[in-house]
Amino acid sequence: IRRSHQEQIRGETTAMTEQITFEVETSRVLEILSKEIYDSPLALLRENLQNAYDAVLMRCVEQELPLEEGRIDIQLHDDVLLITDNGIGMSEQVLRESFWKAGSSGKRTDLAKRSGVIGTFGIGAMANFGVATQLRVETRFIESDETLVSIADRCTLSIAKECIQLSRLRDDRGPGTAIHVTLDPQSLVTPNAAKSYLVPYIRFLPVAVHLNGELISQSEFDVSTLGDVSAYSRLSEHQASGSMIPTTTLVTKDRIFVPVPAPLVSEFRISEGSKEFYVRFDTVP
Repeated sequence: IRRSHQEQIRGETTAMTEQITFEVETSRVLEILSKEIYDSPLALLRENLQNAYDAVLMRCVEQELPLEEGRIDIQLHDDVLLITDNGIGMSEQVLRESFWKAGSSGKRTDLAKRSGVIGTFGIGAMANFGVATQLRVETRFIESDETLVSIADRCTLSIAKECIQLSRLRDDRGPGTAIHVTLDPQSLVTPNAAKSYLVPYIRFLPVAVHLNGELISQSEFDVSTLGDVSAYSRLSEHQASGSMIPTTTLVTKDRIFVPVPAPLVSEFRISEGSKEFYVRFDTVP
């Protein structure tokens, strides 16, 4: 009796089936991932600064504090980058399931939405290892009485394995997060380069941002730099419902993400139908 063609294939497939191990070269994947999204170590510095600013926003909204009480410090010396903030901090759940877990974002909570914070890529700490050899994170959540300290080395990272150290400290520090980055020798950044890169993004932020002790934010907005000041005067005579609201922008290779500021969150919450929004962007030198 002659077997059908399908039966022959099934028989041959069963006889020849083997298992191939799915492997990932973690360091190479992290390098490719981060470089696809952040085109330079400076862009990654801006992303860490963005996270610090978001944390400050969330704390100020949660505890009804003025943004001027927020503070971010950047220390950059040789191969060491340190970014500290007095923001909301991370709980152990957020640290484990958002910061150290690629593909998850801790910026999709109700508080994040009320604060005008928007999660984007959700790759957390992982992006740092495109330019870093070690990452140390110290964080204290506003509702916690202990500081969480986690450390990871790029050379020992492995997907789905316990390769990140976690310890708990009892100290008297306040809420906030400190990110200690040991930079790869090929990805060093000078303080002058960092300042030149960051200032256009953050010069008008109400939160104090210091780079090696120098204040590089909280500048006054000078309307005269925009040219036709009379045009702005005429507009002010109309009953326009708008104001200048400082915000930060995440710029990648092919996208621009503009977080919704807290005062405008209610306007962007659409339950049905649609709304039209007109946004004007002015590039200030």
